[in-house]
Amino acid sequence: MLVIPSRDLIANQYIHYIDSTGVTTVWDSGVDNEVQLKILENETEYDVTSNYDITFVYGTLNITPRPIHLLTDNKTWEYDSLSHSYQHYTFISAFALAYGDTIEVVTYAEITEIGSKANELTVKIMNGDKDYSDNYSIAYSYGQLEITKRNVYVTAGSDTREYDGTPFTCEKYDVENLLSFHILTAETTGEITDVGTADNSIVEGSVKITTADGTDASQYYEIHTYKGTLEIVPRPIDVTA
Repeated sequence: MLVIPSRDLIANQYIHYIDSTGVTTVWDSGVDNEVQLKILENETEYDVTSNYDITFVYGTLNITPRPIHLLTDNKTWEYDSLSHSYQHYTFISAFALAYGDTIEVVTYAEITEIGSKANELTVKIMNGDKDYSDNYSIAYSYGQLEITKRNVYVTAGSDTREYDGTPFTCEKYDVENLLSFHILTAETTGEITDVGTADNSIVEGSVKITTADGTDASQYYEIHTYKGTLEIVPRPIDVTA
């Protein structure tokens, strides 16, 4: 701000501002606010600056870091043995980035095993190829990364047979959403002899999930079992009188 008491100027003359010191970044702070001016007559704009003995008292220009606050997002995955990250965030501060600046993620959290952790990350602020991070005061709040057990679906087999007087069973079962490098085994229980239908169920506690070398992997799964149906239909016979 330029302040000159009006009593110091001759009537019908005014100060014409030409230029002053400018600062752009935090690194520029602490410089004198030097100005360039001239004094002109109102009507003719004749330069009368030389008629004055001007003493300048300069203020100081400072740029303070721009405060920004980032909130990282939440994200959930089913277990798949892979490492996951989610580098998404929202500005929750009154300020975002200054014009021309961009943001880059430097470090970020990853999660592989079942459980949860803070979605921590750090960023830097760039302007072209120059790091402008010192011009910002960056605060963080963190969402959560979570890996849940993988849902696996085991359905006892369904089948149909003609009546033959013997018990009918089906040991087959279908499996959905099992990871390709895991092995699932199960037992079924269901039996029917006469014409009609009966449930074919997965035996409670019989589902086992292992790795190829036999290591238990059931802790990675939420197991869901469903029934199938066994059916015996009438046996056709021909009777000739």
